[in-house]
Amino acid sequence: MTRILFFVVALAVTTVAQETMTDDEYDAAMKEIRLTLGDTRGHIDARYWPELDTEVGRLQAFFEQIEIFWSARGVDDATGFAQEALQALESLSTAATQEDQTAARDALQRLQGSCQSCHEGFREETDDGYRIKP
Repeated sequence: MTRILFFVVALAVTTVAQETMTDDEYDAAMKEIRLTLGDTRGHIDARYWPELDTEVGRLQAFFEQIEIFWSARGVDDATGFAQEALQALESLSTAATQEDQTAARDALQRLQGSCQSCHEGFREETDDGYRIKP
């Protein structure tokens, strides 16, 4: 089911490459990112480098759309967090290519730090989960 959800979201991201995601698409992307980050962590720990590179590509596609989403809303801080995430993913891709577990873990930690900063500033918990702060 996770892979099907990813396919649907990735297809939507690819289809509307320069269009801004809706709030529902953004929510679906956030859920898929959470799952993909778990896979990414597992691939780093297991030293599954080709699989890690695949996950990095998926995450890059999502964060490119997230950058567009926040930029279209004129939210500079959130746009900056998306850009930081993309930089961390570049480092993670390099680490995967070099099969450098330490560098991969460091890059993942930077990526998660960008996510956390954005969540603290722009996400709030509701009875049903989370939403973008109004």
